[in-house]
Amino acid sequence: MNESPEKDQRHRERMERKKAVVDEKIAQARDERGVLLVHSGNGKGKSSSAFGM
Repeated sequence: MNESPEKDQRHRERMERKKAVVDEKIAQARDERGVLLVHSGNGKGKSSSAFGM
């Protein structure tokens, strides 16, 4: 499992480029979005959960 130093360096550079792209998209994100929770399924607890009991 010994990787060559060149391969490690290429991987590190590739990941740094990907991180830069993701960080740029995060910086440009301006949409504020809410959260919608849907309580469904059989059994009890849906209403209690929704009302915060």
